Amino acid sequence: MHNALKGADIHLTSIEVGAAIARGLCLEAVCLLGAPGARGDTTRWHVAQDVRARKTDMTFRSGLRPWLRAHGVWVTFVVLVLLGYASMALYVLNLERGERRRMTAQDMRHLLMALTRYAERTGHVLPPSEGLSVLEEEHLLERLPVDPWGHDYVYRVEAGAPVILSYGRDGIPDGEGPDADLSSRVLLAE
Repeated sequence: MHNALKGADIHLTSIEVGAAIARGLCLEAVCLLGAPGARGDTTRWHVAQDVRARKTDMTFRSGLRPWLRAHGVWVTFVVLVLLGYASMALYVLNLERGERRRMTAQDMRHLLMALTRYAERTGHVLPPSEGLSVLEEEHLLERLPVDPWGHDYVYRVEAGAPVILSYGRDGIPDGEGPDADLSSRVLLAE
């Protein structure tokens, strides 16, 4: 039963009505001639429309495919522009991270050179309890540098050698990612 039956009156048994509805045929649920007649359990039904044809037609008209046909070039252009912006942002963030590491390594080199000059002058390594401010007091540095995130560098002595630490973006020990600690031993060995 297709659109050829649309608007037609047909006689169906109750089993045939159930089968027609299950197949997607939309029948008006109004009996046009009354109670079952001489043919037994048949009733006259009016075929309203073929739901399968309507579904196909609606999917084609209001679906995504026609919209993409009409606007596909613009959608592609917008997606490419957004991908370009995203890749540029990732590049800038990566470049900034590399620049901060480079600045941190440079500051650590200056601090280690000042600590070496201090050890040559005094004959011993600067004790961590005195802190890096002694280098400024001894005129070995003009001013004490801070890491690129605005935190003070941390000074330690490990195995008799001075080590400078930056606690990263958060300024708290043992961070991960952008908050990771930077050590002069690791950073200057790269």
